[in-house]
Amino acid sequence: MILFSHGFGWSMDGYAPLADHWAANGFVVLQPTHLDSRRLGLPPGDPRTPLIWRHRVDDLRRVLDNLTTLESSLPGLPGRVDRTRIAVAGHSWGAQTASTLLGARVLPHPDSPRADARAVDPGNGPDAETVHPKDGPGADAVYSKHDTDADPVDLDGRRGADTVHPDDPGTHARGGHGEDLSDPRIRAGVLIAMAGEGGANLTPFAKEHFTHLNASFAAMSTPALLITGDRDQSPLTVRGPDWLTDGYHLSPGDKSLLTVFDGEHSLGGISGYDVAETTDENPDRVAFIQRLTTAYLHTALGVDDAAWPAARKRLADDATPLGHLESKHRSSEGW
Repeated sequence: MILFSHGFGWSMDGYAPLADHWAANGFVVLQPTHLDSRRLGLPPGDPRTPLIWRHRVDDLRRVLDNLTTLESSLPGLPGRVDRTRIAVAGHSWGAQTASTLLGARVLPHPDSPRADARAVDPGNGPDAETVHPKDGPGADAVYSKHDTDADPVDLDGRRGADTVHPDDPGTHARGGHGEDLSDPRIRAGVLIAMAGEGGANLTPFAKEHFTHLNASFAAMSTPALLITGDRDQSPLTVRGPDWLTDGYHLSPGDKSLLTVFDGEHSLGGISGYDVAETTDENPDRVAFIQRLTTAYLHTALGVDDAAWPAARKRLADDATPLGHLESKHRSSEGW
């Protein structure tokens, strides 16, 4: 099972190139719609805005807590989902959201002049007005191997993003910076184009408007594959594309880093078919990421121990590779 967190402004209907491919290869893919989705039209002054990053994490936890409801909502799926093999994945802001379930933490900015967030893309993509997810009802969708066109499943009749009411007295306590939000139900992760460390690495604009972009990866010990493009230049950092590799270099445990050659933030078009925000459209690049992520997850979740080693060898033997892969392990016995 793969729990996927979308990038800023998107919704459950985005990232079809990834979701469809994973579903066709035996995974159940769950995609909540987060509160920042353009579909929901949250005004910038909404009181929930300062903690949207935390609402996103709560969305993922809520899906995990309601797997029985989700599974029973799709005919033919009950009894076929292995809940001991769950991975979390995400792109851009969604990657940071997913990383918290792997052990990453959001730290406070000691010199931040304000503690809110604006409706500006925290990745390297366009603003919300240039994002065009498909329209449709519901907040959460389930895709299975046998029914990738399944109807959206609405949890408890509510939008998945509205999981914590702003007037709840415990909201701000639960949103405390530096809190451990890791989830033992998650066995592996795929983090695509994830922001790096904050602090001095951020531009003044990013420090002011995105207080959640101050991650610590020191406790992100769950195995993960991180993917970045070597031409993904974020306007939120004073560094270059290497900023998006911090999650690999600064985290412990079994990790792999796939650097996609000539890849920008859209990585060839993973966020959707023919979408406006893709700046580096390249079907081969998308197929490359599809293959590598599927192989990684098959091995990381114990489905096929040979899949990831075979994919690594194929890449190493390729005379004209589309990317470079490096890995580190907790021990020599790591897979």
